Amino acid sequence: MKDSSRGKIINCIGVQNQSSAPRLAQATSAEVCKVVSEINRWKRNVVVTGFPEVETSADECEIKQLEELMFTSFCEEHLTVKPLVSYLG
Repeated sequence: MKDSSRGKIINCIGVQNQSSAPRLAQATSAEVCKVVSEINRWKRNVVVTGFPEVETSADECEIKQLEELMFTSFCEEHLTVKPLVSYLG
């Protein structure tokens, strides 16, 4: 009797039979690993503020390149890392 009620609970969460349970566990494990990896990456993020704005008549693409060069130069001179620049802000 316990087995039949257990089967109903398993069917309730979307597992149709015993053979799909390992696939569900593997997919869940992969998703957990992905989330943990993202969280660890976010812990290393750095937000830099206070750099002066670039005053030039250059287009937006050139301004971004100048800002990136200024930032990477700062990091190379004053820090022990050269981070990846992201404009997702």
